[in-house]
Amino acid sequence: MLECSHISIEHRESGRPLLHDFSFTLHPGDRVALIGEEGNGKSTLLKLICEPEAIRSYCHVSGRIELHGALPGYLPQRPDTALLNTPVHELFPDGPDYNLISQLTIPAEAPFSERPLAAFSGGERIKLLLLRTLMQGPDFLVLDEPTNDLDIATLTILENFLQNFGGPVITVSHDRYFLDKVASKILAFENGGIRE
Repeated sequence: MLECSHISIEHRESGRPLLHDFSFTLHPGDRVALIGEEGNGKSTLLKLICEPEAIRSYCHVSGRIELHGALPGYLPQRPDTALLNTPVHELFPDGPDYNLISQLTIPAEAPFSERPLAAFSGGERIKLLLLRTLMQGPDFLVLDEPTNDLDIATLTILENFLQNFGGPVITVSHDRYFLDKVASKILAFENGGIRE
């Protein structure tokens, strides 16, 4: 579904290496968590998988990523300014999926709001962006710090949802309790290397 072969990443300006010769295969049913200190390349790797051109604009990248026709559903750690300024109803041009709204306990009026995404709380924002991601019909999910800004009730909903999601999941998180609930494999990013 996803194959990373000999991936190396370094910042163009500083020359600082983030990853060196990383290879990894994501299989159906995998629940993979990436952990490690900030700045070790976790978020950069996720962005490279889902938005490769954005990363290549400021990093040297070597190696190969193959999706084999699979569509990733990407939830970034920090939505960009354009997305934050988008009225929520524009995130769902074909209308929202009410089954997913029910599962994610999103207030029914939220997807039709004229308010920009930035006007919602952190937890509401995550749920709305997750709804948008899921409505794209992804084959696997790529989640960067999805538990940031979530209250306990919303965190429980997210955990339950991920446990029942049919495809593989890759997530970055510093929340050990969350990882215990959703991850079957952990990759630790340490000093340019990765240890399972």
